[in-house]
Amino acid sequence: MSDEHIYRSRAKLEDLFKEIDELWAQYRSRAKDAIEEWDKSRVELLEKISLYVGFLTSIERELEELTVMVELGLLSKEKVSEKMEYLFRRREELKLKINELKETLEQFEKWALTHRKRIGPITTISGEEELRSKLEELERLKERGTIDEKTYKRLKNELEALLAIFKE
Repeated sequence: MSDEHIYRSRAKLEDLFKEIDELWAQYRSRAKDAIEEWDKSRVELLEKISLYVGFLTSIERELEELTVMVELGLLSKEKVSEKMEYLFRRREELKLKINELKETLEQFEKWALTHRKRIGPITTISGEEELRSKLEELERLKERGTIDEKTYKRLKNELEALLAIFKE
């Protein structure tokens, strides 16, 4: 192998690795942007799910009350049938919306997790106090049932890992 061939190979390899470094930097930047956008959108999505779950609970309560009132003879079946049919339709619509939103949440969580693993942690949290606040907020979301156990555990582990870094 001649010196000239070695120099050409070296130059080609340098160009390839520089290009990879540039592409990686672009990927990290775009992934970070997407993850940060998702983090903002996730809160809105969780709030919407929570709102719909509240509506659903209210409708189920109203259906239960109407059923009991009919059984007790306080209202006639004919008088409440139209209202109950409307509530049954509305309940099914809400269930579909909730399931659709939950599927969206799960899909974007998977994508975000995949890219988080690839690029490493993105720290947008400024301090220990804010981390503790985020942990408390996460607990509230879990108590309300707006996030599933798997997502809760993953986010809790991430926040606790960041908290440990701040404590060091």
